[in-house]
Amino acid sequence: MAERIFGTLHPFFEGGPVYGRKVANEGFMEELLRQDPFDSYRFYPVNTRDFTAQAEKRSDLAAIRRGAVIACSRQNLLGEVREMPFYCMHFSDPVTEQVALCALRNCIAPRLFPVTSLNHTLDYLEYSMPFLRHLWPGATRCDVIAATSRASADLMREYFRQLRENYRLSPDWGPDIRIIPLGVKPEDLPCPDDALRREARAARGFARDEVMLLLFGRIALGDKMDVEPVLPALRRVKEAEPDLAVCLVVAGSIREGDQYVDFIRDMAKGLGVDVRFELNPGPQDKRDLFAAADIFISPVDNIQETFGLTLIEAGAAGLPVVASDWDGYRDLVEDGVTGILVPTLASAHTPWLDSVAHALGDIQHQMLRGQRTVLDVPALAEAVRMLARNPERRRVMGLAGRDRVLARYTWRKVVRQWLELWEDLNGILRPEEALRARGARHPLFFDMGRAFAGYASELLPGSSSAILPDNRAGALDGGAGEGAKEFRNAFRVRTSARGERLRSGKEEMTIWLGVEQCIHGVSLRKLLTLARHPIDMNELFARMREKHRKNALPSSSEEALSFTLLWCLKHDLLEKM
Repeated sequence: MAERIFGTLHPFFEGGPVYGRKVANEGFMEELLRQDPFDSYRFYPVNTRDFTAQAEKRSDLAAIRRGAVIACSRQNLLGEVREMPFYCMHFSDPVTEQVALCALRNCIAPRLFPVTSLNHTLDYLEYSMPFLRHLWPGATRCDVIAATSRASADLMREYFRQLRENYRLSPDWGPDIRIIPLGVKPEDLPCPDDALRREARAARGFARDEVMLLLFGRIALGDKMDVEPVLPALRRVKEAEPDLAVCLVVAGSIREGDQYVDFIRDMAKGLGVDVRFELNPGPQDKRDLFAAADIFISPVDNIQETFGLTLIEAGAAGLPVVASDWDGYRDLVEDGVTGILVPTLASAHTPWLDSVAHALGDIQHQMLRGQRTVLDVPALAEAVRMLARNPERRRVMGLAGRDRVLARYTWRKVVRQWLELWEDLNGILRPEEALRARGARHPLFFDMGRAFAGYASELLPGSSSAILPDNRAGALDGGAGEGAKEFRNAFRVRTSARGERLRSGKEEMTIWLGVEQCIHGVSLRKLLTLARHPIDMNELFARMREKHRKNALPSSSEEALSFTLLWCLKHDLLEKM
């Protein structure tokens, strides 16, 4: 049975500040390594030392414990993609290196294995170019970007539709879009428990009859949500139910120097509603807050959100959810069963904001777009009032939410979806699709040889002259023009004295890893042997091809031969006649 190898260029374990993408990436990878479905896991992070330090903290995971997780240098990537039977390569996002890896795979991998990624957010203005990179004839049906919700999948398809339309690209080019959600570790959150609830509430000074609304997440107006509409909704609840004690706890991380919390505090005071803050809470604080809460509330209005990790955390903790009817939120909350979705209103026609957005930057653009997204305040107030007044309804909704999370949104369930996807993608390509991908050149990847051809004073025979500047073209015909020259006839070479010492084993030479991969399939010793007597370059190449005919040199063999010739001339192993 063939070895099954998982590969990635991303670390997944990052450390540093906590936010949704990091939590999701770590949760996914921890569960994958816990289930341990592959023979080995090869990571090619930029910083192998940091990755190794993070991985060592998780020595309880099955794959790490048995030594199957390997931190590899990027210098090894070329050779290992060429030689190893990767089952899949997976990325923590689709906007960095996924396309580059697809191009590498198409060029040298023995089999077109699946290359997949998970998209976490779709709001950044500069994403248009990374997504454009995906639309090329080398993309295959085994290249997939997973979206976390139906709404974000539709948005991604719309992005690709607009790019194809704007650049007049083939509708057949591009990755497949699938939907795979994020997950949660239920053990990290408190189970519904009356005794635990009483203890957690007493520790934070909540009265027994107070109804606590918990809003947990990054507290940032520009790239998360506007808390402000919740306050007039609470004022409405207070006016409708003066005997009902309702307090809002706003908990989460804040940016240093941000004045938004002070604004919300002052506004709450002016409206006469009870709002308390728990800033930058730790893991235990988070557990205690979820244990103490009666209702989880999330009035998100920002395009930065695509899923809503805190909503499934709330469900795992047995809390009913009051949330915006927005993007991925509507996938997570079963309206009227596990919580209540509050209607939202926005505009599809925003030409002015579209025009100025790139000058404003992401956070300002997201804030302005959020400010024209309406959360129905009367409906929000009614949802809070109804649940605050009805503890039995809260209990039933909370238990239904927990059942839903355990059935659909644990990392164990999510990783199984990924394993099923990778199994489906392996072997999906028809021969003609693979052939098209193999021959495709990415239009955004420059032909760097041609681009820099004018730098050299002479070009290797066979190089194109069409791209040389007009004022240097005379040199091509042997004229008096200065600069790059391209000889019509191939030159002759012979093995130098140093080359002969290397060939005969009298001298050692270090070949750097990257260089060794570029001369893959070419025997340096045979080349130096063939050139012991002066030989025409074309004849040398022909005889090298014959020597290696049975070795099935890759499609890049001509470039490998040229590279080897130039490298030998550079290091005085060959000399030009």
